[in-house]
Amino acid sequence: INFEISKSYPEWRAVFDAHKSSRDEANVKDVFVGVEAANQESPFDVEVEDIAKMQAFMQRPENASIIEQSGHIVESTVMIPLAD
Repeated sequence: INFEISKSYPEWRAVFDAHKSSRDEANVKDVFVGVEAANQESPFDVEVEDIAKMQAFMQRPENASIIEQSGHIVESTVMIPLAD
């Protein structure tokens, strides 16, 4: 998942980390979370085991609100399925 953020990476990351229990309950497993070393604002990468679970998680109203508050620019989100 690639997306841009409107807040600093530390601000976004604090909200993301605080919301971990909700991701755990939805069985969304983070594989990698990070940002480009040369560009701390954009683009941004989050890798998850199951993209369908992440899409469903992001669409829940209670999660959508927190995602928006974190500074995640939702309309910039690009989800790319990967395979071995």
